[in-house]
Amino acid sequence: MIIGAYGTGATNGIIYVRNEYPLAIKHLLIALRQANQLGLLGENILGTGFSFDIKMVRELAHLSAVKKPPSSDRSKEDGGTETAASISC
Repeated sequence: MIIGAYGTGATNGIIYVRNEYPLAIKHLLIALRQANQLGLLGENILGTGFSFDIKMVRELAHLSAVKKPPSSDRSKEDGGTETAASISC
């Protein structure tokens, strides 16, 4: 996610985790805390001047509110792609 953010100039990322997976939530919180402590997330990552942070969102509802449906005039046969993506555990 950090590499993609650097390439696109994003400064924030969101990881959606369903509440049904408490172990995933626990491990993600630990990983995000460790990444911040090591300087891999936050302000001025590894002294590069690039800043990026990741927020975890606990998801209760279905993610369809976040995802955009593929355009009706573009099908997969003609190379159409979805424009929104999310990560769920």
